Amino acid sequence: HSGGLIDKEKEQIGPHKGIAPSVDAQKRGISLESIHQGLQTAANVINAASDVLGTTVAFGTTGLDIVSNIGHLLTGIFRDNVSLKFRPSQEPRSLTEDEGILLSGCQADELSLDLEPGDKTQGKAYGAFTYSLQKIINETHGALTNKQLVMNVRDEITSLGFHEQHPCLYCSDKNAGTAFLATIPTPLAFPMINELVPKKKAVLVGCNYPKTPYNLKGCINDVENIRRLIMKRFNFDRHFIKVLTDNYIPGSCAMPTGIKIKAALYEMVKTARPGDVLFFYFSGHGTAVPVLKPGQPLRLDEAIVPCDFNLITDVDFRDLVNQLPERVNFTILSDSCHSGGLIDKEKEQIGPNTLRKGEKSPECITRGKSIEFPVIHDIIDLVSDAAHQATNIAEQFFGFFGRDIVSLKFNHEAAKQKGLLGLQPHEDKGILVSGCEAYETSFDVVLDGNSYGAFTDAVVKVSMGGYVKISNKDLVTKARDILKQNGFDQTPCLYCSNADLDADFLGEVA
Repeated sequence: HSGGLIDKEKEQIGPHKGIAPSVDAQKRGISLESIHQGLQTAANVINAASDVLGTTVAFGTTGLDIVSNIGHLLTGIFRDNVSLKFRPSQEPRSLTEDEGILLSGCQADELSLDLEPGDKTQGKAYGAFTYSLQKIINETHGALTNKQLVMNVRDEITSLGFHEQHPCLYCSDKNAGTAFLATIPTPLAFPMINELVPKKKAVLVGCNYPKTPYNLKGCINDVENIRRLIMKRFNFDRHFIKVLTDNYIPGSCAMPTGIKIKAALYEMVKTARPGDVLFFYFSGHGTAVPVLKPGQPLRLDEAIVPCDFNLITDVDFRDLVNQLPERVNFTILSDSCHSGGLIDKEKEQIGPNTLRKGEKSPECITRGKSIEFPVIHDIIDLVSDAAHQATNIAEQFFGFFGRDIVSLKFNHEAAKQKGLLGLQPHEDKGILVSGCEAYETSFDVVLDGNSYGAFTDAVVKVSMGGYVKISNKDLVTKARDILKQNGFDQTPCLYCSNADLDADFLGEVA
């Protein structure tokens, strides 16, 4: 019942609505009736002692309701040491925001749980709230605001299997955004701390392309699985994770159109500071863009396909990587076809390899996560008169999306100004973990009613495999092994610098 324990304090994170299942744990609450019974017993003892000593103690509780009765009992027993709640003339009634900050273990109408020793608590007994609070603080080194801390603790308690306890936060608007236990809780304190503490940020995109001939089943499920993974395993804060999926109402700000995906990525890169870890995850279709220059053989370059088919290509990802500040790691994990080489000119560390095809389960339904470029070409041509009149691919995309919105792959002048033409393979801060080679297919799987990407499922299994840490190299090689064992003819690849080859996947910046 600790929610609202500071009277009249402003609620920032409050009651969670829903039906909660019961849990097998001791509860840290005692009923008002039990308190009343205990006080009545104490009063009887005091009265008995008073009779012996020849003194008089008047409790005056006859005919009162239980709350008033408790107040009279407490006043009779403790006199001036009783709570102000039972001394109405002295009870403060301020409704103003102040410097008080309350982190309550549960809502006012809930009970906090006392955990018995078990596997989840390393054989020790804890309060569920205190255990979760300590765990989150240790994992984040305390680099959270009061609001972020409470939200993360809520998630941790839920992950323990307790769904009927919801920590709350009561404080001023200013203190909601102040660092937990900040030395100087002023408007300037948290911005300074916030700038200095490295962060982990992510943009997660899933495209199922509903109501189209190219629909997939598992991409949105992939995003949710990756979101849970990076929060639980790699300590990403939910407030620094942006999710874009196409299961929302068209026109929603969360729709993964080409322009919205790029806006989210450029914002993440633009606000990055030294020590930050950035992560972009994509699950959906990929395609190979034909590039034909005079005197040169035909080349196919890699691209991902947003829900509106406004392609994001290897040149766009190269532009993002080129804008990274020093000591910032940017990892891209793409579960799509043709995803090998998705960062233009990035050095290949684990590349093409011929795998023996296995035998997939007969109950396993798969579909390639690829749309051939001529199909995309025809779609754009069909829906846009301006594109239909174009004489080449670039003009076709200009006519439909606009020159400033399309990929830099099709905007030669803008790419030239950014110095993206004529680059040679080199090492830098970009890390690409691709679901397959540039010419291969990534698989969308339906098995036992569950839909998911084969590569994403392998990444989650490897990451949760009990390793304290796992390097980029080991992640890719172990994911390859799982895919091979399950009979999928796709070969994950790794593109990064020599230094990042053995660096921890989504680990702290060295």
